[in-house]
Amino acid sequence: MVDGGVHEIAATLRAVDFSPGTTATHLVHDMACRVGLVSCHFHTCCNASPRVHDLQRALLAQYGHLSACALGSALVPAANPLCYAPEEKACPPPHETLADIQRLLSELATSGLQVASDVPYAYFFPQLLELVPDLIVLVTARNPREWAQRRIEEHNSEMECTDASLGATDTPSYFNLLDCLGGSSAINQSIVHEALLLNRANYSEPAYDDLAAKFAAHMRYITRVLPPRARVRALCAWDADLRDQLVALEHYLSALNDGPLRKGRSVYVCNKPIRP
Repeated sequence: MVDGGVHEIAATLRAVDFSPGTTATHLVHDMACRVGLVSCHFHTCCNASPRVHDLQRALLAQYGHLSACALGSALVPAANPLCYAPEEKACPPPHETLADIQRLLSELATSGLQVASDVPYAYFFPQLLELVPDLIVLVTARNPREWAQRRIEEHNSEMECTDASLGATDTPSYFNLLDCLGGSSAINQSIVHEALLLNRANYSEPAYDDLAAKFAAHMRYITRVLPPRARVRALCAWDADLRDQLVALEHYLSALNDGPLRKGRSVYVCNKPIRP
């Protein structure tokens, strides 16, 4: 029970890997699945109930809709591989999209889902921390310049906040997409596809450097908001001692099935330097 007589539903969500993709996020998901946790990684869920599967699909549909609207057009499912909605829709005002996604996140946090990773969760860091204050935070990262190149090669439909929306909302990261929605009247004024930015710059070296700097800033932002007593664990997916690190992570995730960890404990999973 919380103030005002409103019943608080206990969150089942325990840990989220907030890395924005192309950083070996599947390692965390695979490990969570192996130890029997309910985990979702983009279109794949394990050990999950039909409700968790349904909510994950609904969240991906909203994410696909957001992606299409960031292009400035109505949603046409065949036009974008991230779109999962079965029919064409008009792009709603940003506040409606924000409300729909926040509702789904709230439902997912209490659905039985225990671990989530990759996008779209990576874009919803502030909202999920507000929903689950003692959430265990994981981040898999890599060298920012290498990440920027692979991001465009493998995921050229990913998004970031526009410069205008970032300034209007004072959000500290280009990847906090929901924060950016609050400051404009249209989704495509708040969010832009990275591939469009790079095309306009003709895939120049400065353009890659700019994206790498945004990634590094996002990683630093996440570590800054963790509580002072946060527990830091390093996982470097391309390092020689990966096997030993995965064993340590497996033991840590296994503990989630043994009861609650100390309130406020967080994990920072870092691959390679996060400064460009």
